[in-house]
Amino acid sequence: MSWPALVPGPDELVEAPELAALHLLDVALVAASNALVAANLELQSDDFVRELATGPVIEACLADAVLAHVDSLQLALARYRDYLHQRRRLALPIRPVF
Repeated sequence: MSWPALVPGPDELVEAPELAALHLLDVALVAASNALVAANLELQSDDFVRELATGPVIEACLADAVLAHVDSLQLALARYRDYLHQRRRLALPIRPVF
């Protein structure tokens, strides 16, 4: 897990206010991931799969499942941010609000 890019500036937020929420979610995901790994250090082990067979590690399995979803969500957030940056760079029209 790596920390997300810098907080979006006012100019970016004027054109894409959702960048603020995306940034907050990204930071929260990194913090949650780091906390789960700290609470379940066996997740960092190369032998994690072998350790599953030798004892009850329910908490670590649940943490591992959450981390897998975190990775997917971070990828989705990155794609959304990339789209917003491309839209801004290409000056694509913003959907009208009714």
